[in-house]
Amino acid sequence: MVWAGRSAIEIAQAVRQGEATAAAIADDLLRAVGAGGERLADEARALQKRADLDELPLAGVPVAVSSAGERPAHARLRAAGALLVETGRPCAEDVAAGLVPLALGSDELGSLRTLAACHGVLALKPGRGVIPEATGEWREWAPLARTAEDLALVLSVLAGEPELASAWRDPGPAGQWGLPDFEDDDWLLRPPRGVPPRRSGLRVAAAPQPLPRGLGVRAGFRAAVVAAAERLREAGHTVVDHPARLPSFLVLATIAGGGSPGRARERDGRPGRRRRERWRDYGADQWFGDADVLIVPALAALPLPEGRTRLRDIAVAAPWNLSGWPALSLPFGARPGGVQLVAPPGSEPHLLLLAAQLA
Repeated sequence: MVWAGRSAIEIAQAVRQGEATAAAIADDLLRAVGAGGERLADEARALQKRADLDELPLAGVPVAVSSAGERPAHARLRAAGALLVETGRPCAEDVAAGLVPLALGSDELGSLRTLAACHGVLALKPGRGVIPEATGEWREWAPLARTAEDLALVLSVLAGEPELASAWRDPGPAGQWGLPDFEDDDWLLRPPRGVPPRRSGLRVAAAPQPLPRGLGVRAGFRAAVVAAAERLREAGHTVVDHPARLPSFLVLATIAGGGSPGRARERDGRPGRRRRERWRDYGADQWFGDADVLIVPALAALPLPEGRTRLRDIAVAAPWNLSGWPALSLPFGARPGGVQLVAPPGSEPHLLLLAAQLA
């Protein structure tokens, strides 16, 4: 059986139930990408011998990483049964092509979410501290997937504390569809077929043009935000317009010194801590107000050749690294492109639920 293109949930379920072996998954992956070699085969054989194989949430699931070294996040993936593979290509490419169902990368000032939007996959930068060992002051580990269900699954593995690992299973307001308890391999984020959606009570603020004046957003990307907001309205959420724009000092904070946090502080002449606290206060008090989730463009302009990024794209993604708030980019509308869901700390459940409803 060919496993390329299958979801992480499907692969793990097949391995746990004995319908496939981790070695077969690894062989299929090696044929598809030519990566991993003997190390991957050895890990797959060792995994198959684990006494707890039928309990591993990521049993036999290939996960693309930039380096398979033993970092805490990688150790969590391996402990959950994942097979880590270095393909030598951008991880978003591997996920989009169906070579692997999951990937883990570093989101620096929105870089990984921007890359995911260019390739038509989902990327979640959790709130600060949810995944241990952040890779830098303005960077966080961020998983990528093709489905919201797979993204939720890998977050449960990567979260650093038990209460964080399970927090996303409770989506919040009573009556809202969320993630079920994981019994009988039921990992669906959606209600059963034929059951109408319930009123969730989530308040979603749509901001198709959130950038400071002078930085525009492509018309098609603004339209995607409007269309996604309407989809969520039809799903039972309350949607409001959000005309306010991001403060210009955020742009200065991210580009001063070529994106280096230390040099940015030096050139701005303001302590970095004070600047971040100011943004957190501004975001909580002014941007969100009484909204639960903000929806903004994932990209502001068409992508440039590999390795180049527009200021507008940084400006639409980086504020959530500075604030430490969770942000999820997902494909919606014409590609490349998509929308980005943002919420205060602890709101990963809301982001995952809305992402599933927008799929």
